Amino acid sequence: MKFPFYPRYLSFYLPLVISLFIGGGLSILLTLIYWSSEVYKVKTNFEKQGDHLVENLQQHIQEYINITDALGAFYEASDQVTRQDFKLFTEHFLDENLGILGMAWVPKVSQKDRFLYEEEMKKAGFPNFKIWTKQGNNLRDRNEYFPVTYGEPKEIYHSVIGLELSSSEILNSPLKKARDTGEITASQPVKLINEGQGFMLYYPVYRRESYAETVEERRQEFKGIVYTVYRLEDLIKLTLHHSSSPNRSFFLSNTPTLQDNSIILSFDADTQIINTTTRLPFSIPSSCQSLLQCQRKITIADTHWFITIIPTNQQNLIIIKSVFVFLLGLLLTVLITTYLWKTLSEKNHIEQVITERTNALIKTTEELEQIVEQRTNELEKANEEKNQILDKINHELRIPLNNVLGFLDLLGSEHSLTEKKDNSLQIIQENSQYLLRLFNQILEFSKVTSGEILIQCNIVNLENLVTTVLKQFEQQAEVKKLTLSYSIDSEVFPYLKIDESKLIKILSNLLDNAIKFSNQGIITIRVFCDNQAWLLDNEIDDYTDDNFQKNLWIEIEDHGNGIPIEIQEKVFDPFFRSKDNKGVGLGLSITHKLVDLMGGKIYLKSQLGQGTIVQFHFPVTVPKPEEIYKTPTNQKIVSIANYEPDYRILVIDDQIESREVFINFLEPLGFQLKQANYLENALNIAQNWHPHLIFIDIKILFLNKKVNLKKLKNYCSLEQVIVIGIASGKFEDSQVNKLQFWCDDCLYKPFAIELILDKINYYLGVRYRYEHEENEIISTGKIVKKLNSASVAMMSSQWLEQVYWAASSGNSNVLKELIQQIPDNYSPVINGMMELVNTFNYRKIRQIIQPLID
Repeated sequence: MKFPFYPRYLSFYLPLVISLFIGGGLSILLTLIYWSSEVYKVKTNFEKQGDHLVENLQQHIQEYINITDALGAFYEASDQVTRQDFKLFTEHFLDENLGILGMAWVPKVSQKDRFLYEEEMKKAGFPNFKIWTKQGNNLRDRNEYFPVTYGEPKEIYHSVIGLELSSSEILNSPLKKARDTGEITASQPVKLINEGQGFMLYYPVYRRESYAETVEERRQEFKGIVYTVYRLEDLIKLTLHHSSSPNRSFFLSNTPTLQDNSIILSFDADTQIINTTTRLPFSIPSSCQSLLQCQRKITIADTHWFITIIPTNQQNLIIIKSVFVFLLGLLLTVLITTYLWKTLSEKNHIEQVITERTNALIKTTEELEQIVEQRTNELEKANEEKNQILDKINHELRIPLNNVLGFLDLLGSEHSLTEKKDNSLQIIQENSQYLLRLFNQILEFSKVTSGEILIQCNIVNLENLVTTVLKQFEQQAEVKKLTLSYSIDSEVFPYLKIDESKLIKILSNLLDNAIKFSNQGIITIRVFCDNQAWLLDNEIDDYTDDNFQKNLWIEIEDHGNGIPIEIQEKVFDPFFRSKDNKGVGLGLSITHKLVDLMGGKIYLKSQLGQGTIVQFHFPVTVPKPEEIYKTPTNQKIVSIANYEPDYRILVIDDQIESREVFINFLEPLGFQLKQANYLENALNIAQNWHPHLIFIDIKILFLNKKVNLKKLKNYCSLEQVIVIGIASGKFEDSQVNKLQFWCDDCLYKPFAIELILDKINYYLGVRYRYEHEENEIISTGKIVKKLNSASVAMMSSQWLEQVYWAASSGNSNVLKELIQQIPDNYSPVINGMMELVNTFNYRKIRQIIQPLID
């Protein structure tokens, strides 16, 4: 019996399981969507009904405010409103059945006018009239009184005529507020005369033609108030009568927080009963806290009440509908899964038939693979035999050839040979050299194609490598009167981790071809680290900004015969050669494979009669400074290279012996040095002399509190000056932070004296001349000097801007005129700048000037 999850069964059951999971998941998703939709409908309907209820309630309240406003305007229009006038005016509103319980006029009566006021009221038909309070408070100590004077309907107000309103806090508070603000105010819920809860609206009346603006002025001009009284039960009934949602229970409270004693009124939709109890008759559902906005604010003049609407419980109905949707989704899932099961059963049968046919094909394939393996082994054996033969030929042929060449050199050194024999000897030498080169190329091509060559990187001084290769071809170029030159972009790091031997081989092959097919002009090697693809118009689409900075670009340009377009794509093929080429046709093919081996690409552009440009790039690694300094060198530095500018170095140390070490070591090499034993003296020297680099004893920085190096760098144009500290011993963390702020680098004693030259080279780009080095420049041509910004720092800012503009526009005539303005004692700089103009290297000129004008 096979395990149920055997791959064959897994492929059968897995789609069924997946369909069940997907169907179940979709059913759950649809259920959730339906649930959300129903909840949204309930929420929308609830909010719509709540808004309608609140709008109706607010509308009726506004009508009450308008009535109160009309009554107040009536009193403001006349100074003498009689009881009969008041009755006639209020009858209209009381007959409209608007839910108004009553209206009244309350004048302000001062203490001195109280007696007269009471007498007038007695004459008006109230023989027992007097100002009174419900609590029976003493009224003698009051300055003013607010007694009810007129009131309609009369049967209700007959019992409250003379009632002093200010004696009750709940009635006095809105009265004073109306008096002081000049606006209609509302009272809190009050117990009405004929039972029930109600509220009052106050309208302040001032003397005619008074324009009171401040509180004091309003109090002086205050004449009295008119107020209207409304029963809350009548207001709610009137609102529900015009509302489309009488099936919603709600609370009316004077605070947003529902609690006992804050409830003004409640309505139960089930019993349709309005209750004025101050307790919560039923609980608030949880949906009001998380889902629905149950509470709304109602504005009554200057007072805010809150209505809390209770939603109906529709949750059970929504759950039932959602379960139905879920079951419907599951049913569809089962039907689809059943159909899929039948389809997979048929598919399984077909797969069994295919498996049988496949097994037959596999058996045939295995037989063919055995044959291929056998043939591969035979080819590998043949290749191994080939390598053995090449090794044997290498041993048997190279030694005789070297011996022949050695004896030919001896014969060539004799002066007794006749001219005919000398010519014959020269022919033999040339053919022997050709045979040796041919044999070497065949061996090298064999190693490259067989994968025997590996990349072995080491730290290389790139400029030394380029000049070394150029020197090898010096005599060949001199014979054909060709000029060799090179230029290295200032952005290229002087030391790189590369496979030195492979790069030398690539440059040698390309230079050999350039010299071989050139009869005049300049052959130039250019090295840069940014993409100069515009030179060859190459579409380099495999480049990104990240690896862009990690690639070294080299190009070799000659002004030779050029290569026809129809054979340009073939020049890198093995054993391809043109009609004029006497070689075997492996040099460029080996070059192409070496570039590929180094992870790069090579491009070519040529035009008949104008020359050829070969450009290639490959990834490189910049070594750490400590790796560079540990790299051994077999050559001794004897001086600064020719055509280098005058480099000024300032040494600051309080020990004369330490200063003399620098002076005795650097001055013989061609550096200009000055010394100082304290910082104040160093400031004066720096201000007048403008050093390129400063060596300073760290102790001077920490001991001198008056002068710091920040001040030194701010002098003149010394922001770019390089400062290297000389330290002995360890420092505290705070001192290390200061040291990093003051110095660009630091040397710790004891250190090798040659390390000073490495630091100078690293920061200033100084080139050196080494022992046993015959010439800095190749005798067959000029080499572009390594100029930098320090070389032209002595020129004016106007001159620098003019040079930058001329280089940007490619105006060689203006550039030459400006270069002639450089002082004669800077002849290396003049020659170097002229060389850049003659080779149209305007980009290098802009790079030299750019830091000085920023």
